[in-house]
Amino acid sequence: GNACWSGLCPDMVTRMADDLGFTYEYVVPDDGKWGGFNVTSGAWNGLIAEILSETIDIVTLPLSTSTARKEVIEFSYPFMDSGLLAVTRGDSRIDTNFFFLSPSRGRCGWQLSQPHS
Repeated sequence: GNACWSGLCPDMVTRMADDLGFTYEYVVPDDGKWGGFNVTSGAWNGLIAEILSETIDIVTLPLSTSTARKEVIEFSYPFMDSGLLAVTRGDSRIDTNFFFLSPSRGRCGWQLSQPHS
């Protein structure tokens, strides 16, 4: 039910429902996925598929935007930025879970931040 959800997004939905007079129910996508595009099948999965099939009306969570997603659904104006980032020197040797920072061989820095929803 709706009672097990908490945080900024559920609080916003509750406020909008009160102000605008609509009811809602939180659901988890049937396949448990957020919404990826399968190039082979040409189909979306997860929340994006459920919006496209009109199984659900709205997604309320910090869902990252992508060019592919923007081509098939509309996003609200970004309202959340976590400010998370990771920074390392370009010549650092990375042997941890941050392996994706390793390709840099020069003296440059990387900044990674969570995309806006």
